[in-house]
Amino acid sequence: MAPATLVVFGVALSNGDALRKISASDDPQSVGALFPADRVTIIDVAAGDHDLKARLMAFAALHICVLAPSAASLAILSQVEPGTATVDLANTVFVLNQADDRLRLSRNITSFLAELFGSNFIGTVRRDEAVNESLAMLQQVSRFAPASVIRTDIAVLTSAILLRCGLTPVDATATVLAR
Repeated sequence: MAPATLVVFGVALSNGDALRKISASDDPQSVGALFPADRVTIIDVAAGDHDLKARLMAFAALHICVLAPSAASLAILSQVEPGTATVDLANTVFVLNQADDRLRLSRNITSFLAELFGSNFIGTVRRDEAVNESLAMLQQVSRFAPASVIRTDIAVLTSAILLRCGLTPVDATATVLAR
């Protein structure tokens, strides 16, 4: 039985916990059937769930490691893939979430990650209170706060992710900003 999947704008979103039993199956083809090649699927896997991540990586076009601009995120960088230097991870890109240029630590971490990962650091999503406010109002950010800075950040990340997955990026900025 396939896990429940939420599809948003043609992208399937799955919870890694729901896939734990299925991905442990001895039949890799049945697991692979859950991820059709004509669909983008994003699976949220807990940071410490290395077994599930290892099983799913066989089907992944890209591993996106999302970090916060905090000392804790820097401290766990070596644990992204135990035994492998983080800068040497294949098929892995890094994104900084909730970056805030007003805070010195956030600025320094952004610079550090950009230097450390080079082209594998594909961008930042800035902190914007409109995200929490739109969630509280049960509305999309584009409807609640059309001028939100994260709309542009998400558009840039969308293009970078599509390119890394070998897909043709549309004008993501125009698409995201039009919604």
